Parts: sequence; structure tokens; C-alpha cells
Amino acid sequence: MTLPAWASPDELKPAPEPLLLVQAFVNTRDQSLGTDLLADADAARQWLRQCGLLAAEATADADDLRAARDVREGLREPESAPRPPAAADRLAVPPERGHRPASAGGGIDRAAAAFPA
Repeated sequence: MTLPAWASPDELKPAPEPLLLVQAFVNTRDQSLGTDLLADADAARQWLRQCGLLAAEATADADDLRAARDVREGLREPESAPRPPAAADRLAVPPERGHRPASAGGGIDRAAAAFPA
């Protein structure tokens, strides 16, 4: 597979299109090398244009690049991103309605525990 110019040639397991763009975006920061393509405004604009995320006539100011880095970090470390309440938490029926309380196990078991036995 020939990688586009905006994808890292060092990628050991390139994702299939269109996920390759997401993979390349997430990997614009390389912790092991200490590099960040989105840290320098000119390099960031060039990369964003190459991969089609920024139109040739468009500009990206410091706030735009900060937002791009924030999105990237949210994709890199989803556990640090704010999350909505779990579906099971929204579906749980209070025990005072005669239903079994939700189990501590979470997931499907927790949601199923909200229904009458």
C-alpha cells in the first residue's frame, strides 16, 4: 500500500482509508521522539492542507491549532475526555419503584438489573 504524503512512512500498521487520516492526525504528536506537527503554525497548516483538513485559501490561527491539538489529545486519550453518563445510568429505575437495584457489575448486567425479575 502506498501511503499519501501526509501519512507517516514510519507507520508500522497503517489503517485502511478513511481511517488512515484519523490515524495520521492522532500521530501528529510522537511522544517517543518528542515531536508535534501541530505545535508549529506553519508546519501544522502545511500538514492540514496536504491531508485536506484545511482548504488552500483558509487560515488556521493559534486558537484553531489549539482546538486541533485538543481534539487530537481527546482521540489519543479518550479516558481523559469528558463523558456523558453511561446509558445504564440513564436507564436505571430507582429501587423504590419495586425493581431490583442495579448490580455493581456495570454494563449490561447493570442495565438489566433495573427491570423487574
